[in-house]
Order: sequence, then C-alpha cells, then structure tokens
Amino acid sequence: LERLEKLSGLSNMSAAGRPAGNIDLAIASEFLEFIRASFRNSGAFEFKVRVIGERAAVYLRRSGASGGFKAGRFLPALYITKISGRWVLDADYIFKLLKNQTGDLYLDAETFILAEQLWFLSQYEKFSGFKYIFNGDFVSGLSPASSGGRDVHDYIENALKGEAMHFYMCLSDFKAGRYKQAYSHISACRSMSPGNFIVETVFNMILSQRKFARLIDENFAAACGADPYNYLALMVIGEFYNVRMRYDRSVLAFEAASGLNAFLTPHYHIVYANTLEKLRNYIAAGDELAKCSVYSRDFYYTGYLAGKKYIEGGAGKKAAEEFEKVIDSLNFAETKREVAYWLMNYHAGSGNSQKFYRYRRAYFKSFFNSPTFIGVLILFWFFYMMRKTAARFIIIPTLRFLSRIYKKEGLFNKTFNAYCNFGDCEAGVKYYAEYIRSLDRSREPGAFERSSVKLGVFLLSVYRPEDAKKVFCELLSFRPDCGDALLGLGIAEYDLKNIDIALEYFMGAIEVIPENHMPYYYAGICSVLMGSKKEGIELIMISYKIDNSCESALNLCESYFLSNNMIGELVSFYDDMLVVGELTENYIQHYLKLNVSRMDATRVGKMLEKANGASITKPETYLELAVAGRELNMFSEAAATILKSMLISGGYGWLSGSGSLAFLEFAAFNLPRYRHSLLFNLQLLELGITYRRMGDNARADRAFRRIIKNSPDYAYAHFLMNDFDRSVELMAGELSESNYPWNNASIVEAIYHCLKETKNKQRLDRYREWGLHYARSISDEFGIFSYKYLKYIPKNLFLNIINGNDPDRK
Repeated sequence: LERLEKLSGLSNMSAAGRPAGNIDLAIASEFLEFIRASFRNSGAFEFKVRVIGERAAVYLRRSGASGGFKAGRFLPALYITKISGRWVLDADYIFKLLKNQTGDLYLDAETFILAEQLWFLSQYEKFSGFKYIFNGDFVSGLSPASSGGRDVHDYIENALKGEAMHFYMCLSDFKAGRYKQAYSHISACRSMSPGNFIVETVFNMILSQRKFARLIDENFAAACGADPYNYLALMVIGEFYNVRMRYDRSVLAFEAASGLNAFLTPHYHIVYANTLEKLRNYIAAGDELAKCSVYSRDFYYTGYLAGKKYIEGGAGKKAAEEFEKVIDSLNFAETKREVAYWLMNYHAGSGNSQKFYRYRRAYFKSFFNSPTFIGVLILFWFFYMMRKTAARFIIIPTLRFLSRIYKKEGLFNKTFNAYCNFGDCEAGVKYYAEYIRSLDRSREPGAFERSSVKLGVFLLSVYRPEDAKKVFCELLSFRPDCGDALLGLGIAEYDLKNIDIALEYFMGAIEVIPENHMPYYYAGICSVLMGSKKEGIELIMISYKIDNSCESALNLCESYFLSNNMIGELVSFYDDMLVVGELTENYIQHYLKLNVSRMDATRVGKMLEKANGASITKPETYLELAVAGRELNMFSEAAATILKSMLISGGYGWLSGSGSLAFLEFAAFNLPRYRHSLLFNLQLLELGITYRRMGDNARADRAFRRIIKNSPDYAYAHFLMNDFDRSVELMAGELSESNYPWNNASIVEAIYHCLKETKNKQRLDRYREWGLHYARSISDEFGIFSYKYLKYIPKNLFLNIINGNDPDRK
C-alpha cells in the first residue's frame, strides 16, 4: 500500500481534486506487475521516448526484438507529463488504460492508438477540451458506451468547437467504419490546424484506410523525422511505401513501428506481411499474418495465409501448427480440402498416423460440401429437367439431319425412338411412316419388314389397332408368310374385339413361327373366350412350355385346373415343366404351394433339391422354400431361409450368406427398413411358427410381439399369443369369398379354437357350419393349414376338429 501511495502521488492530478478511492488499487497492482515483469525478463531493454511538448511516452522493448505477442491485458507505453518543470508519471491515464480494457484485443489495440493521439493533443489550447470532457479517460471517450452518464455523440458539438470537435468526430466515425464522414472531419480539422503532425498522421491514416494511399504526400514521410517514434505515422508510411512498391523503405518503417508497439492492428500486420513477402522473407511474413488471429477469431483466414507463407519459406512445422488452428473454421470447401490434403501428407511423412487419418477424413468430407459438387448436382438436375426440351430441339433435329445424309436404318430407328420417348408420338409416327414409304422394297426387303413391324408394334402399344392393322396388312401383302405380321394383325383384331378373326390370324402365325410362344398364348385366350376352354388351356400350356417366363400363362393354367378340380392334370403339368423347363422363381413358388398344400413330401423334397442350384433373388421365393422345408421338419434350415428373405426385403441381401442363425436374426430384426409391411409381417409370422415348431417359444413370442408392434390388428399374431378374444374379432374379417377354400377353412379352424377357448357355444356352432361348407369345396388331395398344430393336416382331421372329435394330435 505504501508503494501504491507513492505511485499515486506522482499523478498529475492534485490530491484535492481526486475523489476518495478514485484510483483502483487492483489496476495499480497490475501496473506494478507489468513493470516488474518487464525487468524480470532476461536481456537488455531499450527505452524509446517520444516527446511532444510537455507530454512524453516511454516505449519499453527488449533490444533487437519487437516484443512479445499474445492476447491479454497490455500497456502500450508509460505516459509522462511535465508539471512545474518536473516530469511525472500520468498515473491516472495509465490506470484508466488498464481498467477500461475490454478483453477484445482488436478493439483495445485500435482504441489505445487513437486515445494516445487525443492524450498528446489535449496539451494544446485548441484541443484542451478533450481533457475536461473525458476527465482524462480518452479510452472510454472512444468507446460506444456513454461516458460519465452522458452520451458523447449527443453533446460533443456543444462541448467542443472547431478543430477539436472535427478531430474527435473523425476518430468516432473511423471506429464506427464511416470512413467517408471521418475523412470530411479530418480534412476540416487539417485546414484549421495546418502543420500539426498528429493531425496530418490521422489524415493520411484515413486516406490509406479508404484505399487512397497513393495520394499521400511524400513530404509527410520526410516530416516524420521531427517525430521519429510516432508508430502510427510509421505504420502509415510503411503502407505508403508498400503501395509505391518501395518495399525496402516500407519494411524499415514497419520494423520501427513494431519495435515501439507490437499491436499494429490486423490491417497493418497484413500490409507488413505483404511487404515481407515481396522481399521474399516468407517466414517473417507468415509470422505477421499469424498475429492477426490473436486479435479475434474473425481473422482465422490470415492463419491459412500464414500457413501458405510458411510452406513457401520451408517452415513445415509452423505451417502445420497454423493450419491445424484454422482448418475447422474454414468455410470454403476448396480451401479446406487444400489444407486437409497438405496436413494429411505432412503427418504421413512425419509418421503421425492418428492425425493422418483425421485429416484424410476431413479431406474426403470436403468434396461433398464443396460448391463444385453442388454445382455438378445442379448441372445434372438441369440436364434431367431439360431432357425433353433438349431432345425436341437438339437431339431429334440432329438425328433427322444425319439420317437424311447417311440414309442408315439405325439412324431412322433412333430418331423414331427419340420421338416416342419424349412425347411427340404423332410426329414420330408420321416421320417413320414416311421413311417406310421411301424404302425400295425390292432392294431392302429386310429393312422394310423390320421397320413395318416396329411401327405396328408401337401403334399397338399406344392402343391404335386400326392404324396398326393398316401397317401389318401392307407388310402381309408384301410377304404373305410373315409370322410377325400375322401375330400383329391377330393382336389388333383382338383389341377390336373381333375374337374369331383374331383366332384365325393366331393359328396362321403358329404355322409360320411355331417357336414363338405368343401366338399360342393369344390363340389359347381366344379359344377360351369362344367357349373351347380345354383346347384354349392346352394352347396356353404349350406357350408356357416354349417360354416359361410368361407368368400370366402359368397363372391361367393353374386357375383353370383348380377351379375345375383337375388336380391330377395340374400336378402332371407342373411335373412336365420340372423336366423340360428352366426353373423360374414364379414356377418354384407355384410348384411348392401346390405340393405343400397336397402334403406331397416326395415332390416337395425334389423341388428343394432342384432349387439349391437355382438363382433366387426374390424374398417371396425364399419364404416359400422355408415353408416347404418346415413341412419336412427341417426347422433350422427353414428359420435361416426366412431370415434371409427378411434381409433381402430390407436391402441387406449381402448379409444373408452368414451361416449363424443368431447373427441372421440380429441383422434381420435390427438392420432393414421395410417398405412392404405386409410381407414383413408374413415373414415374422412364418418365423415365429417355425420357432414354435422347434420348441423355442421365447424366440417365437419375440417374433409375434414384433408383428403386433408393427401392426396391432394382425389377427394371427394375437391368436398365437393366446389373445383369443381379440383374435376372433380380427379373424372374422379375414374370411372372403375371393380366397381359396382351403385358406378360408384354415381361418375357420383358428376361429373355432378361439371360440372353444372362450366357451362361446352359440358362435361355435355357426362357424362349424362354415367350416363344413368350405371343406366340401376342397379336394381330398389337399390338406389344410392348422393354426393349432402349425402345419398342414389332412381334410379328415380338419373335419374331426370342426365336429368336436379332435384327437389332440401333436
């Protein structure tokens, strides 16, 4: 306290004029610590004293260095004033400098530079109003907040006059970024106070900030000799010489300025760095740029520029440090990719694998955030949206032009396809018809035939049978044995409901092109429509034997045989296809459904052996294979196959090759996102039934609970969870006359068990009648799936259950 009292006694303010406790002891303590720290540092120190009139500033710096540079509280200089012939410390001003620091280094550094100009000018009579208005607190007077309870900008014109008012308003506007208004005020102040070097310095500073540094008078640089330690003037001179490309003088000015005050503000650090770069001192330029990021995080980009300079100077370690500081702040993806790529290679060379992988990940991520990537997506989207317009006005005219020149069949076909694919069908038909008419039939019979068939097929596809007839008739007149023309005419007549005429054309096509399944198929349909069902089905069966990819033919044959209770003929048909045809997935499904329901273990086993070598991709086919395997008591294989079906449905078919049942179950229950909830529920139901047959009730219940979670109204899951009341309500709605009789019988059997458990005798008798009704519609060869035994049971056992004579078989 005694030392503080002595220090406070050096203040230029008299003790009587200072209120009690005006000096903040904590701030004074910080000031003393600043002095102690300066002298504790090793090395010699230089005192550079700037004297103007009766004011002086003492700049304390280590010899041969520009001083330390880090964020925190700082003191630009020691400020001394002359009173009664004695130089004393202006402690009040120093304490207020320390006390009013905001912690924002950028704001504080700029404010202290301008406040120092006010402090020096306040000794002159024309500018003495500064001292009384701000009570010596020039830092607070330049801050946005009001000073002493009075808003500075509201009363400044009344409190200050002339050049003092203009000078202060210049600094105030400059800090607010209003450079044009600041220039107007400093110009007025300059005209009122000619020859004042501080005013000239601020005037030229405003010029340089407005990018007019070339207009600075070179005499200003020469006049700096009268005030050699005015670091603001030195910074302005450094920028002046930088603009004039006299970099040797610019670097001298900046070196002198940084030797007085390390905090030059980011603007002048960047100009200084540019000067050093021009002199090829890249590492020093990087050091100056790196200082900018200390002021504020807003100057992160200078860290990137500093890293670039370090790379040019060969200082890879420094470059890596700067890049690592700023890479997360870089918003432009191209820049971030450049930095990440350099860091990735740098750490790969240094053997730091952890950082290598971190920046490699950042490198790849930057591609998807880059404007180039977004631009490519927009370009693709634009081309996609403009495809029809481009085809109509660019592609089609180009193809027409080329086809006129080269007269190639392929070009005409592509032009016609372009017309058809992009909506202008009428113009395409007209164009292609003209091309067909222009063909020399005697010289190009093949081209005429192919083109006529192509045009006729297109007309049939857009349901223009009359126009198609004309094309095919013309082709048939040119070549009477053309099977495609006969087939086309038959389809055209079929579309026009001329079934008898269509049948004649189809039969003619069968004679000409017996290897084509289409005439058989359409001839069979026509025969069925004309009442000759047996002959028609035989023709459809032939068409399927020729080409078993025609699923509609298989469905028609199966429906015919089942509806007429011709089970033997259907089994023979399927057996023939098993020998002569390729195994398609649709055929496998139909074959297994038929023979599983017939409980024909021999045929089911034969199909399972055949299916092992088939290429299966549909989840429905896997599900049928699993159900068939379960009926043969192959429970583990059936469960694994159902889980594979679930994974394929969810888009994770590549995981289905695992042999572990536990892994397949975990993946099937947790990974997929199913688009078809009905199929998912059915898969879970079959999986639960399989687990129940295996005796693994815990897994079975988990599958049934998952069904109820997905679909709370799924009747079969409630039944298998023994919720009989809820199950009866839901299963009654499952009965439909559109179902096969054995499906309805299976539902009735489940309802019967529910009613039996709930002891609803009245409804039990009614559903017994329904069960007998459906059983009479089922051939004795078919079994019925029992939800009690969870497998297919013979018809006679079903009747025993319905009649109350259940032997309770397991």
